[in-house]
Amino acid sequence: LTTAAQDLAAKATQNVDVLLRGCNRLQGDEACSVMTLQALARRAWRRPLDEAEKDGLRALYRLGAARAQTRGGLALGIEAILSAPSFIYLV
Repeated sequence: LTTAAQDLAAKATQNVDVLLRGCNRLQGDEACSVMTLQALARRAWRRPLDEAEKDGLRALYRLGAARAQTRGGLALGIEAILSAPSFIYLV
C-alpha cells in the first residue's frame, strides 16, 4: 500500500505548477502547498479536517520540503493522505 501511495504521489508531483494552479503563488510555496494538501485531504477523507490534521499535513510538508523542496513536501503529504485509514476505509 505504501508503495502505491508513493507511486501516485510521485506522479502527482511531476509538475508542481499544475498541482498548485488556482493558488496565488505570491503567498509562497508553503502556503499554497499546504492549502492544496488540505483540500485534497478533505475530498479524499470525505470530511472536514480538524486542527491537528491540518497541523500534521503542514508538518509533513515542511519535512518533505526540507529534503526535496516543494515537490518533496507535496509528495510526502499526498502519500500520507492516500495511506490514511480515512481514505482507505469508509469511516
